[in-house]
Amino acid sequence: MATDRNNLGSGLAAAAALCILAGPAMAQTPWLLDRGPATAGWMQVQHPLFKSSSPGITSWLVDFGGRVRLSADAYLLADLPLSITSTSGPASGGDGVLVGNPFLGVGFTSPAGLRAEVGVRAPLVGSNAPINSALTGALVNIERLEAYVPETWSITADLSLEKHIDPSVRVELGGGPMVAFPKGGGTKPMYMNYRAGLGYDVSPVRVMAFFSGRWYTNSSGNFGQATVHQLSFAGTYLASRVRPTLYVRVPLDQDLSDFLSLIIGAGVSVGF
Repeated sequence: MATDRNNLGSGLAAAAALCILAGPAMAQTPWLLDRGPATAGWMQVQHPLFKSSSPGITSWLVDFGGRVRLSADAYLLADLPLSITSTSGPASGGDGVLVGNPFLGVGFTSPAGLRAEVGVRAPLVGSNAPINSALTGALVNIERLEAYVPETWSITADLSLEKHIDPSVRVELGGGPMVAFPKGGGTKPMYMNYRAGLGYDVSPVRVMAFFSGRWYTNSSGNFGQATVHQLSFAGTYLASRVRPTLYVRVPLDQDLSDFLSLIIGAGVSVGF
């Protein structure tokens, strides 16, 4: 699986030692959360469980987000990621709390179950950011690695379709591109996200399973070398405006599973 990490910022290249230790792990993605009513806020926390072959790495990733309804079919969307990393051994020394690149976008919905979102991440992360936290955030959240890369603008778009097979069973298909623009110029990396999900409502709980992946389209390798995949399972309590979610994410690629057991996460969305 190719991620071309060095092309996304000179700061990541300086942390090659941690790259060897941590490798590319799975992503934290807000679509795992049920966002509740039209206007809502949410928070997610994820914790990767590394295998004994990757000692000395402790990482927590937090995401705050919100949605404000503008009209019956349009809304504003924003999120702010954090990466908190502690390492020991040769990779120690670049730890701390990293405030990632914030996202601001707009979204549109339709009665047919279509949802479209597009937005921009501004380069809040500077070249002097805690490099272990930047790199670990990018690799553990590889489907959103642009959220942690120093001095890089990015544009992301997503289109999804949700359909109910019957009142209890729902399916979702979605994906879209991400293009990064390093402030220093040069290569503009482009990735394509894709996912498919199946859900079942057992009132008042919804359980979901998602297969998802990210394809580095600039790669000169084949599709298998340029992609990473994962399987996610989530459960959400739906009976109130406050909707907690628990989830686990399982790596499907050998270069992930060699060092990562799984990722556990929790989140909550609050409707207003």
